[in-house]
Amino acid sequence: MHSSRLVSPAAVVLLACALSCRLSGGLPPPPVGGANAKIGPSGGKLEVREGALAGTTVTLPPGALFTEVEVTIAPGTPVEGSGLEGTVSLPAGPPVRLGPDGLQFGADVEVTLPFDMQVAARDSELIVSVRDDRTGDVKASLPMRVDRTRGLVTVTTRHFSTAQSQTVMGGLGGMGGMGGAGGAGGAGGAGAGGAGEGGAGGEGGAGGAGAGGTGGTGGAALPRSLLLYSLGTTQAPPMRIGKVVVTDLTPAPRTGLSAFDSPSLVGSRSSAMDLDDGAEGTVRWGRWAGGTTVGLGELGRDLTLSATQGFHYVIGDYEPFPSSGTIHYDLAGATKPTLDDGSVPPGAVRAGALDVAYGVTAEVTYDLQIDVDDVSYHLTNAGVTGGVCDAGGCMVTGAFGAYGTGAPHAALAIELSRGSASPVRFSAVFRAM
Repeated sequence: MHSSRLVSPAAVVLLACALSCRLSGGLPPPPVGGANAKIGPSGGKLEVREGALAGTTVTLPPGALFTEVEVTIAPGTPVEGSGLEGTVSLPAGPPVRLGPDGLQFGADVEVTLPFDMQVAARDSELIVSVRDDRTGDVKASLPMRVDRTRGLVTVTTRHFSTAQSQTVMGGLGGMGGMGGAGGAGGAGGAGAGGAGEGGAGGEGGAGGAGAGGTGGTGGAALPRSLLLYSLGTTQAPPMRIGKVVVTDLTPAPRTGLSAFDSPSLVGSRSSAMDLDDGAEGTVRWGRWAGGTTVGLGELGRDLTLSATQGFHYVIGDYEPFPSSGTIHYDLAGATKPTLDDGSVPPGAVRAGALDVAYGVTAEVTYDLQIDVDDVSYHLTNAGVTGGVCDAGGCMVTGAFGAYGTGAPHAALAIELSRGSASPVRFSAVFRAM
């Protein structure tokens, strides 16, 4: 990894040496004001530490690349427009060009960009506008994380392009919740409420009143839902566990989910069944299994899941974390734990609780009890007990989400690694007490 540096005339000799080194398989000097590194299938991280792009980071998980490539971060040209129809935006940070241009990934890649905290006020909406430099098309990515202490915003992507943080004037308009049976999202309002969250906003769809402000030039109807998932299969899916901000979804008729679309992952239940499904408030959960799904396989291909495997998910209204305070949650519902190899019947989540300390980030303390593969497991931050885990070597990986204004619900998508034994997966939803 190379940090950002300027190349002066005095560095001509060194530059010539670097070019000759490249011919023999070495790494060329980084772009002026940027960084570069060779990253392969095992994953890696590239960060700019100095200059206007300081804080820009690309994090590639294992499996994102199929061969070693030179990844670059360099200054880009401004991205015109936010990518959201009917909104007015201002650039909040420098444009960043990520290369190689158009490079496609086999897993979600996290990109962190800097923004000016004076431009992006605390009550404003931050997005990342992404331009495909081959076609000129601009799309908006909603953030996974916003660090307003350091001025950094993080999104996920499946390809490289030019990206720039932007602040949306007047918020994102009225945004209705999904509601108990899945509303259609709020219509963009022109109400007189204040900017950002908390204004009068537009009127919600079948799921409830919108929470947006004046909505810029009339407000854009923009469903915002946070999807957590844990995907159990022995095949090669794009990402086995993660979370994405969904900009389009198709609720199932009762409580589950039929399809979703996001900047980094697209999926459709297709011929699979929606099992273990439930709903509470604006949150839905379930497990796609027993059929062929569309978009969840390697490079967006179809993926067949047996009835004893599953795409475990939770989806609900996307809201920023509370700014402070600790909330205790008890278990509201969960999917049945399954093994990646599908060799045994699904199990059960017997009990669960969370304590979440909110701030710039969320610190999660969990206590879960599950039964699967004829074994009872106890999962806590201190470790895992039960079965092969009594000897050590087991590890819990989870994606966390908070749902609704003030976080009345929280959820986890879990992967329990058990050494050489097949991993266990499930999702769980919790209600504030």
